[in-house]
Amino acid sequence: MSREQALSELIGRIYDCAVDVSRWPGVLGELAEATGSKIADIAVYNVAERTIEMSAYYNYPEWLVARVMANIHLNPALPVGYVIPLCEPYCLSREVTLPVVQASPYWKATWQDFGTLDGITVPLTRNVVHGSAWQMARAIELGAFPDEALDLMRLMAPHIRRAIEISGLLSRQKQLQGAMQEVLEAISAAAFVLSADGAIRFRNSASEALLAEGNHVRLSNGRLLALSPTIKAMMESVASGGVQTARDMMVETRGGQALQVTCARLDRVEKDMDAPILLLLRQPEPDLRTPISIISQAYGLTTSETIVLSQVMEGRTLDQAAELIGVARSTVKTQLDSIYAKSGVRRQTDLMRKIAGLIAPIG
Repeated sequence: MSREQALSELIGRIYDCAVDVSRWPGVLGELAEATGSKIADIAVYNVAERTIEMSAYYNYPEWLVARVMANIHLNPALPVGYVIPLCEPYCLSREVTLPVVQASPYWKATWQDFGTLDGITVPLTRNVVHGSAWQMARAIELGAFPDEALDLMRLMAPHIRRAIEISGLLSRQKQLQGAMQEVLEAISAAAFVLSADGAIRFRNSASEALLAEGNHVRLSNGRLLALSPTIKAMMESVASGGVQTARDMMVETRGGQALQVTCARLDRVEKDMDAPILLLLRQPEPDLRTPISIISQAYGLTTSETIVLSQVMEGRTLDQAAELIGVARSTVKTQLDSIYAKSGVRRQTDLMRKIAGLIAPIG
């Protein structure tokens, strides 16, 4: 089997996870093997409630999961998840160097005796309701992640993101134990289940309002017609039976507004719905904007500067920040001075005052 065919089949299994989350551990295992990782996980969390709604693990003992959760407050890189680009791998050995990782209290308390060192985090989704991330860690004896591993993760991340988004729209209604029609009826997105030729097998209540608008889709002899060339192309691509089993993108409507469109083949539930295509149309959730992300973007801070700033905003001294991050006090001081220069201030009190001015309007 060629590499291209193997990747295509792996992508297909990723989309299978969208409608059957129990498949994630197996897929994570394949991704771990392909990237030379020892462990892997995916988590979807509720931003407002600070709870994990879905998680899947490969090669994670339960005691390690508990230890990660217990020590997560020590992780100095946590704020970076709010600012790095979605679907872009954040690799410890590239961003903070492995000696710094080994010197941090978080690594010592959590990972030191497990045999992993270099790690990669890929933020997948990030809005005011939910966030999600994919993480891999490499065994100490294998050293840092090579470029090939990061390239593969960049290739796979958009597919994993789409699978997570599709899965979220379907499986967040787990309390409904009935048929999929009940699940689709409960979500706020306009949902259509279609035959390959566009014949409508099911549509939920939210779809009626969308049809009434007449800006995106319309009915014609029992079939759904897309008025947007982009949506039409998505539906044809997914219905064709090729490698592309799902697509998700932002589409600009006639009125200039954005519409999030997801189209996916539902081969695994075809018996339930007697149709292979699911089409979801919804208003996009607003991006998650936190104080640290606002400030980092406003002043163009580097990853290291963002980490230092987050420690300062927590009220930690330079010594405390240096110990938590695992670097020398002088390094923290240098990065803080750079933050001062970028924000146009000379003292920490002036920086805090300026930050308060940025944050206050969104309160």
